Amino acid sequence: MQKIIKFSLITFILNIALLANESKIGVSDLTLNVRNAPSLDSKVIGYLQKSRKIIILETVQAKNGYFWYKTPEGYVSESLVKLIPIKTEHKNTENIEVAESKPTEVKTKSIKTETSELKSTNHFNIIKSNLFVSISAGYSFMSVKQENSTGNLLLSRPTSYEGENITIALGYKHLSGNVGTFSATYVHYNDVNFYNYLISYNKVFDYDYSPYIGLVGGVSFVELTQSHLGGSLADSGGSAFAYGVQFGADKKIDDHISIFAQYQFLKAEHTTELQTTSASSKLTRDNQAKINIGLRYFF
Repeated sequence: MQKIIKFSLITFILNIALLANESKIGVSDLTLNVRNAPSLDSKVIGYLQKSRKIIILETVQAKNGYFWYKTPEGYVSESLVKLIPIKTEHKNTENIEVAESKPTEVKTKSIKTETSELKSTNHFNIIKSNLFVSISAGYSFMSVKQENSTGNLLLSRPTSYEGENITIALGYKHLSGNVGTFSATYVHYNDVNFYNYLISYNKVFDYDYSPYIGLVGGVSFVELTQSHLGGSLADSGGSAFAYGVQFGADKKIDDHISIFAQYQFLKAEHTTELQTTSASSKLTRDNQAKINIGLRYFF
């Protein structure tokens, strides 16, 4: 009788402990950033792919009032995770032999089995890189300076340009959240075309619309399609080193596609010598800028 009472008491305490320490399981329809602390300013240490089950160890409230889930891999935003109800199964203990040492063994086995089952449902996948391609189009403008060497040369073309552009890019998203890209841009103006091939590195700030700012550098090629003086073209092209800055914002539509807007300012000095019988002049196209809207596809 004493043994039965003792075993019943231990079994009751064991069940209460298991219910109190039961982990939760969640799932997300999006790819989640996993961070080393419950804050948007903390470092991204990995990613959880969509539809993967997540072990939730505890809920943490940040200083700004937002809630985070602590997982074995790190912290994820509570607002992006949907909880999955877990039903605790209690095994029939009627046939368990009552002995002084048995309750401890049963408890250890139960906890290990529960942990193993939870881990087997967790398919955490740290993505070492996040590749994407993008396409965008928009409005371009450029400034042109004219310097007369001899005489006074009046141009038949304007000294400022407005046009349109299209840009394609291949990007790499590092675990830190920062992004590097290689882009190719075609810019069309009324009498000149530009082909810009640029590499950029961007600092991304982890907010709802993922604003970013970055540096760009590369090479710019110019192609003259019409002469400022009329007649044939003496020199129809050239190249120059290009460098500048860009900033924008990115918003994910679903797990693979995001929409973004970007402004880019580029410095690339293209010089064209103009010569007539009575005058000579130098035309410099130096500052380029563009405002684009586009889509990104994440692999």
